[in-house]
Amino acid sequence: MTYASRPDAIRASDDERNQVQEALGEHFCTGRLDLCEYDKRTQAAISSTTLGELADLFVDLPAPRPDFVNRLAPPPRLPFPSQPLVTVAPYGVDPVTGQPLSDKSKVVAGLLQIFIGAFGIGRFYAGRTGIGLTQVLMTVLSLGFLAFITVPWGVIDGIIMLTDNSRDGHGRKLH
Repeated sequence: MTYASRPDAIRASDDERNQVQEALGEHFCTGRLDLCEYDKRTQAAISSTTLGELADLFVDLPAPRPDFVNRLAPPPRLPFPSQPLVTVAPYGVDPVTGQPLSDKSKVVAGLLQIFIGAFGIGRFYAGRTGIGLTQVLMTVLSLGFLAFITVPWGVIDGIIMLTDNSRDGHGRKLH
């Protein structure tokens, strides 16, 4: 008898299936999975035979994950082939687009931009230093004479950040 040469091809044990179900339960409790998706993934965990099949259930979820999922290499493949492969998403992925999420909040960024956007504070918070630097330089170098431009610019920019799918300096969607 020969053993599987790939770690993801090793047969899963009942204990590993139970670990997966517990971790999925935590994701359900935090709201990352709705009831339908939770049920679908737990049924897949029960019927899976290899560690790779179990690891695929966490490809779009951040920690907590069972330890064996983190030890598997190469990274698990996406179960949705139409979405791009996401290998680094420490803050999770957008369930609709599959794109990684930022650690920055669009509410905080938008409110900072609305209230002190003449100095580009919301843009600096979101990591968009180019626009933030332009706003602060226009305000400071003009000694406030261009405030009639930079203040409305900051307010409009903040409203757009709150209502649009704004991104941080790394291109990740603000949550």
